[in-house]
Amino acid sequence: MIKVIIFDVGSVITFTDWKKVYSNVAEILGIDPSIVINYHRDNLDALLVNKLTFSDFVEFLNKYIRTLTVENVKEVWTSEALKMVQVDRKLLNYIDKLRINYELFILTNASESRMYIDVALDLYQHFDHVFISCKEHLMKPEKAFYQKALLFANTKPEETFFIDDNEKNVVAGQALGIQGIVYKDFNLFKENLLKFVINKS
Repeated sequence: MIKVIIFDVGSVITFTDWKKVYSNVAEILGIDPSIVINYHRDNLDALLVNKLTFSDFVEFLNKYIRTLTVENVKEVWTSEALKMVQVDRKLLNYIDKLRINYELFILTNASESRMYIDVALDLYQHFDHVFISCKEHLMKPEKAFYQKALLFANTKPEETFFIDDNEKNVVAGQALGIQGIVYKDFNLFKENLLKFVINKS
């Protein structure tokens, strides 16, 4: 019987054109957009596990503009990202209903800068616990990241269901015994949840 349902965030709950965000932020700060775009492309893994922090990003930008502060860049970043992000409110409403009968977690690969946006959107209030790669210094599909969530939940892998937009991450969970599906859209998600979780509870 499923006791815990774990969700990814990006391309499941939220949808964002990050390249456009990088470009807009750069233009506002007076920096060539390719500099910001390439920084995030070339350092993605380090950003996701916080080996490179938001402060490191600002320090990098100060090679080009020496007057920037973390607070200033964070304000611009958050403002521009919130203009671009789309939240699936239908899914969030359904998640709130699921929470009545299941413990709900987030397990997501996110940089410090994307976490700021999730917090500004108040996404985490819909879940019982949140595991974010930049806070845990682990990322999917690393086995230890999934195991940390299982240990916290005090549940068996087969009692856990995982939803992610990346098949590689779902397969990594399945290798540990966690049931899961690749997220495509809300209607297919509901259909699969009914089939694999609710009707078996």
